[in-house]
Amino acid sequence: MENNKRRIASLALFRSLYNEGRSDVMTILCEFVKDVVVRKHLTEITPTQIKNELKQEYEFYIPEYVVESVLKKICRKEHSKYYPKEGIVSYEVNMQAIEKIEQSHEIILSKLVAFVESKTSKKLGDEEIGNIFQSLCGFLIDESDVMYEEYISAFIIEIQNDADLSKLLRTIKEGVVLYTGIQYNDSINEIGSWKNDFTIYLEQEILFHMVGYNGELYKQLFKDFFDLVREINQKAKRQLIKIKYFDSVRIEIEKFFTIAERIIEGKETLDCSNIAMTTILQGCEHKSDIISKKCEFFDSLKNNLISEDIGGEFIEENSKYNIYHQENIEKLAEAYPQRDIEWSLQLLNYISLIRKGNVSGFEKSRCILLTGNSTTMSVAFDPLIKQNGDVPLATTLDYITNKLWFKMNKGFGSNVYPKSFDIVTKAQIVLSAQIVGSVATEYEKIKKEISEKKKTETVIIAELAELKTKVRKPEDIQVENIDEMLSTISLVDTEQYLREREMERAEAEKQRKENERLQSEVEEAKLKNEKSEKESKYYKERLAESRNQIIEQIENQITDICEKQKKADDRVQKRIKRVRWIPWTIICVFIVCIGCGTYYYGWEKMEFLTWLIAVIIASAPYLMFAIGAKSFNPQNIIDIKYKNWYKKKMYKKYDVNLEKKKALEKQKKEVEEAIS
Repeated sequence: MENNKRRIASLALFRSLYNEGRSDVMTILCEFVKDVVVRKHLTEITPTQIKNELKQEYEFYIPEYVVESVLKKICRKEHSKYYPKEGIVSYEVNMQAIEKIEQSHEIILSKLVAFVESKTSKKLGDEEIGNIFQSLCGFLIDESDVMYEEYISAFIIEIQNDADLSKLLRTIKEGVVLYTGIQYNDSINEIGSWKNDFTIYLEQEILFHMVGYNGELYKQLFKDFFDLVREINQKAKRQLIKIKYFDSVRIEIEKFFTIAERIIEGKETLDCSNIAMTTILQGCEHKSDIISKKCEFFDSLKNNLISEDIGGEFIEENSKYNIYHQENIEKLAEAYPQRDIEWSLQLLNYISLIRKGNVSGFEKSRCILLTGNSTTMSVAFDPLIKQNGDVPLATTLDYITNKLWFKMNKGFGSNVYPKSFDIVTKAQIVLSAQIVGSVATEYEKIKKEISEKKKTETVIIAELAELKTKVRKPEDIQVENIDEMLSTISLVDTEQYLREREMERAEAEKQRKENERLQSEVEEAKLKNEKSEKESKYYKERLAESRNQIIEQIENQITDICEKQKKADDRVQKRIKRVRWIPWTIICVFIVCIGCGTYYYGWEKMEFLTWLIAVIIASAPYLMFAIGAKSFNPQNIIDIKYKNWYKKKMYKKYDVNLEKKKALEKQKKEVEEAIS
């Protein structure tokens, strides 16, 4: 935990020292290195030594060639050794500054712990609090497999309007942007320009982001990235950075649209957790509508100069850069069971073959795969595929946007930043992904039940319809629906919940249609009133009769609930009357026992016992106050706490549904108002 704690504090300090027009990244790195040299009293140093010291002191993983560029500014070099120049000192970086920032982060931790406790309804222990802080640090520095990720995301969304807390989180996030830019950087001195030809290959999900199939937020994230690429190309007056996709990705996309056609034809069921598929199907009634959307999609790629490459052209079976072979497939399949390893490895293999070993610098690596697939990212960073210090074969939209922003030296002087820099955006994306994952799991269970014919068609339709309402795009997740989102992720007792909600909705839909029918009859009656008073009277009578029938049905249901409620309340009242006698009974028994004891044993023997018991009884309220109780009133305990508990029990026994009663009363009012 201490490592990550120190790292996010260092990142926050890095960002706070970086001000537009005052400092650059190289200057700030010099300050960190000078601090290490001064505090450690180093007189003879090497780049490797400083690299290790930066890792130990600040949890910074700075490439050795970047460290060497820094040392050239603050040291003199003799042979392979560096010697600090006389009088070097760091005024801006010191451990006191780091510790001060760490203390400010304790505020966020305490509020996060309180938030998690309120949502989980349990008190957290020291170990759990430690895990939460470790998870928060990991979340902020973009680590994978973070515990408590859904609660951290929900917390960030909930506090987004708190200026102080948001500023702390934003400082760390912007520090991550700067830190990201330094990693795999070819030359820290070439910030502000892009000089080498580079190709970014897009996977299916990223292409869907571009056209908005996965929601407006993902579309904006892609636009931020694409605008940076376009700016680099315009500045170079040629297409330095090309954006392409492999033919195998195009084949997968065509399969995707084919599935959409089959869903329209009723030959397949829609997986409601697939947001892109749901978006494609919107507004489509025929197979031809899907074909039109597919044509529009590929036209959009051409219009944005996103072209196709034939992956097979790069294949070299005996090449030392070939990573797509049986040994790797078997080892990765064992490490990541139940994942499509071969598909991801095939795409990464194309990148490896194109690079031909150029992996020491991001810009000089020639190409990279941009993916939104977690399996592809896991394989790309597996030690079997990525060696330490090498530029990974694949990256995410967030990372490459950070990289290009840093490379173009955009800084933080303006108020216009890529959407990915907003920590709330990441929180929305994480929650949306977890919701989609939960719904996908539930959908697979329903599919299995369909194949095994365990449920009726009506129940299956109801469950699928309810699942569809649970899916949320990132931009749909706001402060107002955080609790709903967290409950969706857990999906506790989903089957029962889905059935209840679908039955209520079916009943409401039936009532709505009936209201529409009544309203239609009213309109018809008004039109015919102009022709014939007799016909108008007929329709009014019919309308009144229909209204009375509907109102009668609703009133019968309300009456039924009220009768059940009355029975339950009677039971509760009788029980409370009996329970109220318990304190008096105890007092009477006590008096009788004391009296009988005094009669048989005499007052001299009973006096001490009588006074002892009396003192204990008299002290009981004060003992209650001492352990935290606010009052001691047995009658209140019976009339409030016990009564509420017993009432809830009786309502459940007699099936008293107050929410349904309220809904029925609302329906009755709507029917009366519909024809008034």
